[in-house]
Amino acid sequence: MHLGIAGGLDAARDAALIRCFDVGVATVAEWCGPLAPQARTIRREVTSGNLLCLRVRPVQSVTSVAGAAGPVVVDLDRSDLGAGVVALRGNRGVGPGEGRGATFYTVNAVVGWNPTPEPLNTAALIIGGWTWSTIYRGGNYDAGGDTVQLGGFAVPRQADQLMNPYKMW
Repeated sequence: MHLGIAGGLDAARDAALIRCFDVGVATVAEWCGPLAPQARTIRREVTSGNLLCLRVRPVQSVTSVAGAAGPVVVDLDRSDLGAGVVALRGNRGVGPGEGRGATFYTVNAVVGWNPTPEPLNTAALIIGGWTWSTIYRGGNYDAGGDTVQLGGFAVPRQADQLMNPYKMW
């Protein structure tokens, strides 16, 4: 199957277009979290008393949490899964400056958007299209105006604005 790119049916160019849109999806996921739910194993240090900041959001569910001593119970009432914060029952952490070393936990969770917010889909399409245009027009295509820097890479400002309400940091 071909995507109908101008210039005829060309499987190599179709594959290149798909890779460009994969870049758009990967860029949005890097800044806003996975665009579809996926199982992940995350190793994190307790940040304050009994909170684990997973550095990915949103968290759909937590399957298990284990520390060096074995399984740990999650306090769902105090957790903020939408923000990627998991609360553990009891005081499990080391406070700042206590010098007792770090306490690490392994979290098995399902993370990602479900459903994916439409602005994130649109941002991925804009970035994919911009990537394609940059490659096949040559040089630094201006994305219809201006770009912003995200992690050292230029992306269209319109895509950045669509992602802003969903960015993890």
